[in-house]
Amino acid sequence: MSRGHASVFPTACVGGSDTSRCGTVHPSSSGDQPFMKYKLIFLACLPVLLAACSFIPQSPGADRVLLLPLARVKTCTEIGQTKVQVLDRIGFITRRGASIDRDLQRVAKNNAIDMGGDTISALTDVVNGRQTFGVYKCL
Repeated sequence: MSRGHASVFPTACVGGSDTSRCGTVHPSSSGDQPFMKYKLIFLACLPVLLAACSFIPQSPGADRVLLLPLARVKTCTEIGQTKVQVLDRIGFITRRGASIDRDLQRVAKNNAIDMGGDTISALTDVVNGRQTFGVYKCL
């Protein structure tokens, strides 16, 4: 080390009292291994974390759109149908059924607002991230 500059890194000597073999130990030479391990674990888990997330914004008023079973909309005025689709897999990761259902309903509610409806009802089952909803005016 040069005089007048204090090092914040520890000094290590190899070979006993021979100071010619002493040197400064930098974090990059030995301390990166645990950090790299956590970084790789995070990057490996990132697709799974993203698969659970919803990136579908909710339209103003969509929170007031009801989701009712088909038997409960018999007395409502049918406005039309909306066929909605969301990703059922992200890369090689298959999304959970509950996440897909939630996203399909959110898109259907957004579409119901655009169509002038206040209620939706599932007309089909979910197949490959697709579902058809009836849009109704009940209120």
